[in-house]
Amino acid sequence: DANMLNGVVMMILFTCVISSVVVEYSAQGILLKEKMQPDEPDDKQLDDEQMLLPLQHADDGILKAMNRRGDSAFLREVIAKIRSALPDAVIRTTFIVGFPGEGEKEFENLAEFVNEIEFDRLGCFAFSPQEGTPAFNMENTVDEDVKLRRGEIIMQDQLEIVTLKNRDRIGKTYRVLVEDYDGYTDSYSGRTYMDAPEIDGTVSFTTNKNYEPGDFADVVIIGVNDYDLIGKDLNG
Repeated sequence: DANMLNGVVMMILFTCVISSVVVEYSAQGILLKEKMQPDEPDDKQLDDEQMLLPLQHADDGILKAMNRRGDSAFLREVIAKIRSALPDAVIRTTFIVGFPGEGEKEFENLAEFVNEIEFDRLGCFAFSPQEGTPAFNMENTVDEDVKLRRGEIIMQDQLEIVTLKNRDRIGKTYRVLVEDYDGYTDSYSGRTYMDAPEIDGTVSFTTNKNYEPGDFADVVIIGVNDYDLIGKDLNG
């Protein structure tokens, strides 16, 4: 949403308490604070943690133009602290390509950041100027075909990252929320704590048991298909 990245009056504030780290982020940026008395998350919290960090870009010049607090070094610090406190946390973010002033170097900085950090979930959108926002009248605009090409590059890189991450999940067991049954393949599908409905990949699995939507199944991962996981029921 262009309103979020242009520092408009409306602020969206969300606070995540992560062990000894408090991450606060809003339309204008991310604040990282150390707690005086750290909380110790239990195992369930470690298993179910999702972090949404709307970073929008990773080039220092573009971040400043977007009126976002912090630079790329600070973003790396935030992510490192999250992963240190919650190794199983799923870090989700969104990026904007084609913001005014984004040249090839600025885009390369973003692409390098994406490949370095290896986000668990990532969305990428082309900048679209909104009337009434500071960016609407900015110069050095980016051609639409360039925006499209850059977005495709980021998403192709992310597909390769997710595919490798999914391959690492082969042999592991995940609790799956059952959502659907396919009579043709005689298999169920659902999602883990890592997946948002209708956005992320799914887990398809076979079983000898009968499940209803809303049930949970423990599924051993035996294969991958890009963003999707393939498994079998641990208990049936």
